[in-house]
Amino acid sequence: MVTPLGVGQTLAGTASFQLLGNGVKLKLDVAGCPAGDHAVHLHANSTCANSGGHWANGENIPVITCNDQTMTGSLMFTAPESDGWEVKTNTDNDVAKYVIVIHAINGGAPIACGEINSL
Repeated sequence: MVTPLGVGQTLAGTASFQLLGNGVKLKLDVAGCPAGDHAVHLHANSTCANSGGHWANGENIPVITCNDQTMTGSLMFTAPESDGWEVKTNTDNDVAKYVIVIHAINGGAPIACGEINSL
């Protein structure tokens, strides 16, 4: 679950990660999202209360664009093998060790965060 950060923020949604051949697929769906392009990154810590800086391997995610009428957005991205993302390996490259953070328009402050859990 991706949940709002801070007073007045409304962006919420879901993020899922799936191993696909030589990469890991991220599917992100959000609602209550301010219109425009929002940066998305994986941050270095495992809790939203203390997300830390960007995880170096989690900086290549494209922006998510939110519609100004429906206030929704979707993103599908497959991280290439060279990014080193892993799923359910409990290694330093396992995405479950990090959080996904969505930033305000133009790379501003974080407005939503989701703790990544292995299922």
